[in-house]
Amino acid sequence: MNEAERNQTKRVCDAWRKAADILKIQAVIPFMLEAAEKSVDCIAFLPHYGSPNGMVIGLMFPPALKTNQDLIAAARSKGLFYSFINVASYANYDAIVFKDALLDWEYFGPPDLRPSWMPARGAGKAKEDDV
Repeated sequence: MNEAERNQTKRVCDAWRKAADILKIQAVIPFMLEAAEKSVDCIAFLPHYGSPNGMVIGLMFPPALKTNQDLIAAARSKGLFYSFINVASYANYDAIVFKDALLDWEYFGPPDLRPSWMPARGAGKAKEDDV
């Protein structure tokens, strides 16, 4: 990873920290995914989104937008959902962008920890002005 990618990664981590605080979600940012004999850097681990086991988030850098095959293999080995986000879209916090991603990934955690703006699974989408 070059210096520009490190700076972009830091900005995305900062944006996810802000999202976690504002949107009231649990997240480990950044996150090191340990699987078999590999350790893979992830932007975040979201324990209540994507699957009953949670999910990890990886980055894609323009223009190639390649995914990290080590992250995919590690996530699968741990039974985690994974998603890759475009660094350009997540370098700054935007409530609509982050909420749309979380809504797409769905909430799988305990009902008492579900953010008020997040509908129960299968209940439809939250309104944009909920947060």
